[in-house]
Amino acid sequence: MNIKDKLTAKWSKKENDLLVNYPMGIGTRSDMAYFFFDILNRDKCIELEKRGYDLSSLKFEISPKLPNREKFPFLTVKYKI
Repeated sequence: MNIKDKLTAKWSKKENDLLVNYPMGIGTRSDMAYFFFDILNRDKCIELEKRGYDLSSLKFEISPKLPNREKFPFLTVKYKI
């Protein structure tokens, strides 16, 4: 599976911020928003830093489960699934 087909987030030293990729428009954009607001929110980031973690080393990547023609119709065609 191509990296461009995955939800990804990683720290950018140049931008001094997290850069995210949501590959298939609004649907996967809302999935990434779920990750940031419900899973990796500000309070959790503060707590992780207090516990000694360096958030600038954060890397996140998750692949879509295929075949899933309803959620990812473009990928099922692309990968001929």
